[in-house]
Amino acid sequence: MPKAKPDYVSSRPLFEWFKGDKTRRAGFRAAGYSDGRMTNWKSRGIPRAEVGPIAARMGLTYEEYLASAGVPVSGSYGLKLVIEEGEAIKRLRQALPDWRRYVLGLAMVDNQDAQAILLKTMREAVPNDRVERAFGDAPHVAARRRVKEPK
Repeated sequence: MPKAKPDYVSSRPLFEWFKGDKTRRAGFRAAGYSDGRMTNWKSRGIPRAEVGPIAARMGLTYEEYLASAGVPVSGSYGLKLVIEEGEAIKRLRQALPDWRRYVLGLAMVDNQDAQAILLKTMREAVPNDRVERAFGDAPHVAARRRVKEPK
């Protein structure tokens, strides 16, 4: 029986990410990925088995990398999101890697006492009225206001 050929995924998202900051490729070298190996990825694609660790170094999940490479990601695993959550996730996927890690770190705080402390700190630093004066209402807030107004 012949050996199965590995399944490859486009390396385009990785090399686009490298273009954003030249030190990123050096970071991959420091992590043990040789220039020859990265060059092979450019011409052949990345073996699917290696996508997870590569995506993690980029600040993405496995599924986010596949989506950015144009590979259909199957299902939502039974997760149903309201429109605001779906839009937030879409924008988070397009955000800077450091911002994405920051926001995801906040989302992973599940202790309600810790959440209350973080909220209090954020409200003191940047009150909602100052944000609204600078940027206006968030789109979902404005939409809700239009729906609730009497006709």
